[in-house]
Amino acid sequence: TDLAPISKLGISPSAVVVNNKLPAKDMKELIALAKKEPGKLNYGSAGIGSAGHLSVALLEDVAGVKFTQVPYKGGGPSVIATIAGEVQLAIPVMASAATHVKAGRLRMLAVTSAKRSQAFPDVPTVQEAGIPGYVYETWFGLFAPAGTPKPILAKLNQSAVKGLGTSDLRKQFQSQGLEADPSTPEELGKTLREATATWAKIIKNAGIPI
Repeated sequence: TDLAPISKLGISPSAVVVNNKLPAKDMKELIALAKKEPGKLNYGSAGIGSAGHLSVALLEDVAGVKFTQVPYKGGGPSVIATIAGEVQLAIPVMASAATHVKAGRLRMLAVTSAKRSQAFPDVPTVQEAGIPGYVYETWFGLFAPAGTPKPILAKLNQSAVKGLGTSDLRKQFQSQGLEADPSTPEELGKTLREATATWAKIIKNAGIPI
């Protein structure tokens, strides 16, 4: 309530990646393995409450499975640990996984966003891969202080949408693993409310400490 939404700026999809030796070739096989022996599969994260932790907590909640978290000091180390086989899987942001996937050091099973990634158009989303109800996107939005006059918010929104429509900015976003995703102020407000409700539930169910 302290902020007035202006526009979404972009999203950063994450990727479900597994060690090359893991027999699971798709999401259904991964979930089947997890259900067969709950807690046996280890996943790497950037620490308690990190994006890599929350994304797996959501998958556990939606798919009814249990993995064991191994927290590392950052997303990069968790990806390296997955390559080395210290853990079997991870859900890092796309920028952390892309180079290793393209080099064949990791296998990408799915992307977590609602739509397929522009960088990996042949890789299905988690939902397309057979896990309905799962969408995980790190999103970025532009806000102003609460009480900012609506005409000013409207003008700022127009500028944001115009800027995000330029090819130069979109290319800059893509180089950092982001995809431009402008919106109306109302759409950003809805995104914030829905995200707050969703993550309050997941954090409580998973017992994640604040």
